[in-house]
Amino acid sequence: MHGDAHAAHPRWDARRRGQAVTESGSALAETLARDGIEVSHEGAYPIAAPASEAEVVAIVERAARDGLKVLPIGLGTKLDFCRPEAAEGACDLALSMRKLRDVVAYEPGDGTLTARAGARMGELARTVLAGGHRLTPDVPHPDEATLGGVLGASQSGPDRTRFGPVRHHVLGVRVVRSDGTIAKSGGRLVKNVTGFDLHRLYCGSRGTLCVVLEASLRLFAEPEREAALTATYPAARPALEAAEAVRALPIAPLAVTLEGVDEDFRLHVFLAGHSEQVRWEADEVERVLGDAERRDDEGARCHRALVRDLGRRNGRWPAFRMVCLPSQLPSAIDSTRDFAGARGLQPRFLAQPFAGIVDVFLPGDAATEPESFVALASELRDLLAPAEVRLDPLAVPAAVHRALARTNDEGPAARWMTRLRESFDPAGTFASPLFPCRA
Repeated sequence: MHGDAHAAHPRWDARRRGQAVTESGSALAETLARDGIEVSHEGAYPIAAPASEAEVVAIVERAARDGLKVLPIGLGTKLDFCRPEAAEGACDLALSMRKLRDVVAYEPGDGTLTARAGARMGELARTVLAGGHRLTPDVPHPDEATLGGVLGASQSGPDRTRFGPVRHHVLGVRVVRSDGTIAKSGGRLVKNVTGFDLHRLYCGSRGTLCVVLEASLRLFAEPEREAALTATYPAARPALEAAEAVRALPIAPLAVTLEGVDEDFRLHVFLAGHSEQVRWEADEVERVLGDAERRDDEGARCHRALVRDLGRRNGRWPAFRMVCLPSQLPSAIDSTRDFAGARGLQPRFLAQPFAGIVDVFLPGDAATEPESFVALASELRDLLAPAEVRLDPLAVPAAVHRALARTNDEGPAARWMTRLRESFDPAGTFASPLFPCRA
């Protein structure tokens, strides 16, 4: 993974202020600075911001030679849940790709885009929009997210309802491996994609397999028209029943999002496509939802961006993510609401009903006592497990991640992921103590 925005998010620095920078990391930073590579000292360890691929290779080679730990990041916004050990200074050097942000190739005729890992998703979306294309994923606050960070976190936006997860649209990548060699997987054009799909394996690897240099993505045509319909419900269950009714229609929504708290839930349905098609689909959705507020074109686009950005509220990611079958969503949300309410907490939910994903936001002061929060998270996980609802920790203290992290004895998937990591990075240059398994 590449996390996102170190410099743009002082909260990440503040958590580590006053911790000692490792002597080995400082020595490497001094060497890099003498070689003209930008290095800053803003937290528990130095942050190198190379300006070229050659500088990225030099950093990784020196770290591998000296047995140092390197944390690949973009801008740092996703470190809370992708690499929570960063808050404890569990590396010698952070390698930020934020300066490598240019577009390498945009092929309107083929509908593909190749860009450096540090390119901001918002900039890329505006670039391809000028050529009549749409970029996916449409992630929250795209101007604060880098391409490398999105791929490393395997972050999909609400538009996964139509387009699927981000890994489906990665055509190829170029990466720096843990020994400093540059490797390639896939290609830049749809017709040139051959070989093993390692570029899809890198999606969601959280920077534990490589440093992404550039990536090529498949694009989609910009629709002629958009529409957004919003209906309000007194609870999650009737809202989810309405979502199921929308699913039964012969349409392909761009996104379907449920958000709310207690007795105030809103179901948002977003449509996009040819003008006549969208007009007919909007009428059908309105018939199913009943009393719904309808927006068209620019109003729909603005509302879609507003709902999309709820994925990170006031700079905070959700505390947890629940993943389950769509049919289990009503009981998962109700159980979590009752569980949190009994402990004086008022959770806010943001769900993608068709994908069976629910993000759970808790009050900002809920995690002030890490030990109590670990107990709360463990109890909630055990409560949801019988219904086969998986609880993933996101923006919570590292102690919670450690308590809920899987171990190598938890099944073949965990063992395979560990073997892959050890194969790609035998020296542990990029290794995480919490992902894919607890060390």
